[in-house]
Amino acid sequence: MKREQTEFRFTAPDAPLAEGGGSSDPAASEAATVSELLGAIRATLDERFRRILVVGEVSGFRQHASGHCYFVLKDAEAQIRAVLWRTTARRLSMVPKDGMQVEIRGRVEVYPPRGEMQLVVDAMRLDGDGAAQAALEALKRQLHKEGLFSRASKKPLPRYPRRIGVATSGSGAALHDITSILARRYPLAQVIVRPVRVQGVDAPADIADAINEFNRVPVDHEARVDVLVVGRGGGSAEDLWAFNEEVVARAIHASGIPVVSAVGHETDVTIADFVADVRAATPSMAAEVVTPDGAELVAQLLATRARLEELVVGRINALRQRVDYLAGSYHFRRTLDRLNRLSSDVAHLQRRAHMAIRRMIGERKLVAQSMLRQVQASDPLAPLRKGYALISRDSGGVVTSAANLRDGDAIRLRFHDGNADARVTDSPSGGQSD
Repeated sequence: MKREQTEFRFTAPDAPLAEGGGSSDPAASEAATVSELLGAIRATLDERFRRILVVGEVSGFRQHASGHCYFVLKDAEAQIRAVLWRTTARRLSMVPKDGMQVEIRGRVEVYPPRGEMQLVVDAMRLDGDGAAQAALEALKRQLHKEGLFSRASKKPLPRYPRRIGVATSGSGAALHDITSILARRYPLAQVIVRPVRVQGVDAPADIADAINEFNRVPVDHEARVDVLVVGRGGGSAEDLWAFNEEVVARAIHASGIPVVSAVGHETDVTIADFVADVRAATPSMAAEVVTPDGAELVAQLLATRARLEELVVGRINALRQRVDYLAGSYHFRRTLDRLNRLSSDVAHLQRRAHMAIRRMIGERKLVAQSMLRQVQASDPLAPLRKGYALISRDSGGVVTSAANLRDGDAIRLRFHDGNADARVTDSPSGGQSD
């Protein structure tokens, strides 16, 4: 293959140079193409700078549609291009921003198509909390000035929500805590989950998109939720950083659906907590905040029935007293026929009233009993109190069939009042694994 005209020559260090910079002995040098030269440089960089730590300021940060991120890392006197591949970006616990001082672990390589050197990022963290905290406080001041933290903009939570939206990680413990508590406390509500990323470069936009998607559902649509829980489980300040992002704050503030922020633990506070209509200390507490207690609701219905009975009986007694008064008056003593007619009307009214009482009491009782049965049916320990036991492997996972066991397996038996460990000695599958 014919080489390109543009070429470089590698010359021995001690070889004399001819006039004009060329080698005096053409046989003492070997011509290389540009690709070969860059390949040699790339190999040298890969050997010398395979794993380095470098500190600098992020500048010109941008995320491509592919998910890859590009920026410049600089200090007061120099700069270098840097690339953050999509898979690495999703693992980050922070969202890089222009002006952020960071420490990067990575490697230096040459990008042959452009002949440029670049820093490939393998991991990144804040270089001290000062710059990040200053940026956070500046954003707080800006949002507060715009009224995003104002109590006047807070929306009340519905007392009896029919549908509850949840935006959190689809694989985290927070989702399990929220859904299990909702099922126990208020099984009448439908729960609609929108899984989101909760940390990394893509997390803020994903969280904001989820909030906007819930709000785009028409108000009269059957999938429209009455309240929305947004959050994640605990972690470091960097892990929770997505909930300090401006795009998340503005999405919460613009939501027509009341938003409950449930980020981290009780001591963790983010900008999302300030903007949300209600802040819950934990995801579990958020599930309690958005729902009434089923048992308390049944008690309220029973109390309402008692008050209705009291009101109706009191009204009947008042009417009876009125009739007695009229019957004792001079006019009614002289007009027996009219008295009889009024007495008949009162008797008819009493019958209707008693029928209304029985009907109302019967309807309320049926509703109360139905709700009580639903609450009791959602109790996961009810079967255990009847003598059943929940079998799980010692290593984790519920055993649903005897065919899934083999001799020697360690299992755990859960009863309503405690646990017991056991080992399989005679399984249907014998010594064969499932």
